[in-house]
Amino acid sequence: MFGEEIQEALTSQEPIDALKNIAIRLKNQGMDNEDIYGVFLKYYNRIDDTNDTKDILGDFMDMITGWYQGCNIEL
Repeated sequence: MFGEEIQEALTSQEPIDALKNIAIRLKNQGMDNEDIYGVFLKYYNRIDDTNDTKDILGDFMDMITGWYQGCNIEL
């Protein structure tokens, strides 16, 4: 559902900002944080482990859950 958009964000110049914009838009559409996390987790589970984008997405997911000290993102 959001896979193409997430992939585009991950390959952009500023992937964290692009991912944050997706998350904010989902929040504005009425999704709660758990559902937003689920959208990104679904895509995360499909990424090849050897792909650097998996690390970027994992870091972003930590940021939206409060597990990335100093860089957490409040939605």
